[in-house]
Amino acid sequence: MKKIRHILSSTLHQIRGQILIVMILALMLPELMLVLIMRRFITGELTERYKELVQAETTRASSIMFDTTTSIYRTCMDLSSDSAFQTFFSTESPLDIVEVQSFSNSLKRISDNSPMLLSVNVYTDNPMIPGYGRVRYAEDLRSCEWFDPEREDEWSRWITYPGQVNEHEVMPCLTLVQKINTSNSEWDSYIVAAISYNYLNNRINNTEYTLLMTTEPEGSFYATRFRDIGKSLTENHFPKGEYYRYLGYSVWNDQEVLSAVSSFTPFGTQSKIYIQSIDRNAVGTLRALRNTFIVILIISFCGPLQIVLLYSGLLSRRLKILKKAMHQTTLGQYEIIDEVSGQDELTETFHDLKATTEQIREKEKQYYQEIIRNQALENRQQQIEFKMLESQLNPHYLYNTLEMIRMQALRHKDPEVGTSVMLLSKTMHYVLESYDRRYVTLKEELDNISSYLRIQKLRFGDRINWDFYPDEEISVSDYPILPLILQPIVENSIAHGLENRTNDGHISIIMEVDGDLFLITVSDNGYGMSEEDLQKTIQMMKSSPEQDTPGHIGLRNTYQRIRMFYGEEYGIRIVSREGTGTRITLILPREANLYFQDAAKRNGL
Repeated sequence: MKKIRHILSSTLHQIRGQILIVMILALMLPELMLVLIMRRFITGELTERYKELVQAETTRASSIMFDTTTSIYRTCMDLSSDSAFQTFFSTESPLDIVEVQSFSNSLKRISDNSPMLLSVNVYTDNPMIPGYGRVRYAEDLRSCEWFDPEREDEWSRWITYPGQVNEHEVMPCLTLVQKINTSNSEWDSYIVAAISYNYLNNRINNTEYTLLMTTEPEGSFYATRFRDIGKSLTENHFPKGEYYRYLGYSVWNDQEVLSAVSSFTPFGTQSKIYIQSIDRNAVGTLRALRNTFIVILIISFCGPLQIVLLYSGLLSRRLKILKKAMHQTTLGQYEIIDEVSGQDELTETFHDLKATTEQIREKEKQYYQEIIRNQALENRQQQIEFKMLESQLNPHYLYNTLEMIRMQALRHKDPEVGTSVMLLSKTMHYVLESYDRRYVTLKEELDNISSYLRIQKLRFGDRINWDFYPDEEISVSDYPILPLILQPIVENSIAHGLENRTNDGHISIIMEVDGDLFLITVSDNGYGMSEEDLQKTIQMMKSSPEQDTPGHIGLRNTYQRIRMFYGEEYGIRIVSREGTGTRITLILPREANLYFQDAAKRNGL
């Protein structure tokens, strides 16, 4: 017992055993229940359908028999109620053979003219009537086979009685025994009318069911198969005087069958006719269907079980390999050999494990490289700021000197010189303020550009014109930007774009939002550049400071400042074509304040 418990416990702690148990609980048991429910439902529905059909066949046959017996009954009633008929059989005078022969021929014509009737005979104990043909004389009617002393008081009754089919063949027939009203006579007469088997067979036998009909517990007067005539019904324990109904399984000719039995009372009589319909194929079909479900159940259970055993074994071996590799990793052995085959998630996990070990070392390398890079960025930023001011004189001394020149120009009534000095002083003041600031607002930067362009307009006159086009989605008073980042671009547009124009030079500074980007485009209507010059300018702009590439230093510094501060996905885009001017676009982040906040955190501000 302990050994069995140990085996079960070890199985439950293994992936293979767990998969098998989960498969049985989650798949096989519901599948078993589903098959059993379907088997019960389908066979139950089919059984009910077979029962309905066999019952319907019994009802159909009962309807035909009721119509037939009613018609025969009415015919015989008409005969027995006929005054000439009654007078003939109540006569007290001897009749000659010719009269009897004529009456017998009339009975024969009645049976010959009706397809329902096999024969119509009249039995009488009147000694005045000699027997001939269809008129039968019996000294004692009680001695006749069709006579039932227990039912003597019934005027009409149906019995199963042998009928003469031809000269050599007699078979059981459904026969009506009708008493003739001869109340003024001391003798009795009975009409005995037998129904034709061929007529019943033509009306009834058009289905695959076997039908039996009888009026008594033993024997039958009709069967769809001729050789079955005379056989008893399978359910023949009929209660007397009650309506009988049965629906279920019976044994017919040593075979289990589905059958329905019902009875009805023919019109005008107290007799009972019992009808049984038999479906010989229903039980076999239902049994075959049940066996088919059993086979399906076995296949649906054993097939998946075999597949799961094979799959769980393969999975277990692959998991052991993965477990071994992970154990090696925990020990610091990062050299993993690819031993897990396949292209599924387990293989991907194994490859991820290998990649993880490589990434551990790579992350350590990147960590130290990031520290070095951040330090380099700080150093580079400081170098750029130093280069911007390295050749300047003492800024306070220069600012005071410019203010003195402006005042002297105004005393000598030269406002143009005074305005130039004022704008230059304002520009110098912006440079001095920006030196110790990590960022300025876009409005401050644009104001500085406006001062710079006014100075250039005093110099070049109508050759310099400009317009600003801000985007309504961005507030220029709140958007932070690196200081002195636009001035080199504007200087480049004047120096290289408008240098050959004699008038109507124009610079447009267009600000627009594009998704997560904020674009500032400096556009001029100068001569533009050829494709070759454009590529050289772009190559120079993207060159590192160590390469010491001549020309466009301000453009290169601006490009480097943007990429070093915001990231490599930002920078400058240049579009130019000869004769149409140049467009230089600064590509900045829309949420620039996040970058300045991160920079402040890195520097402990």
